[in-house]
This record gives sequence, structure tokens and C-alpha cells, in this order.
Amino acid sequence: MGAVLQASYFDTKRKVIVEKPSASAVASGDLKRISGRDILTNEQVNVVSVHG
Repeated sequence: MGAVLQASYFDTKRKVIVEKPSASAVASGDLKRISGRDILTNEQVNVVSVHG
């Protein structure tokens, strides 16, 4: 579920994969979404998985 509903990004400046991008990375355009959709956070995926 997380692979589809939780976005992962690549920070091109720092050369790392992030799940919660920083505001400065968003503003500078240093992010590239590499998977998923930005619908749920990791914590929300966990709650749905446990209670679903």
C-alpha cells in the first residue's frame, strides 16, 4: 500500500531519497518524485495497515 499511496522523492542536490521533502528542497526545485502518490504519510500507511 505504501508503494502506491506514499510518495518517495530524490533530492538531486543532496543525492538522497527522502519521504518528507524539506521546504527548501521544494522551493529550489531540487526534488524529483520517483514513486508513489502524495496521498498518505508513512504513519498513515502504518495505521491503515494495522487496522485494515
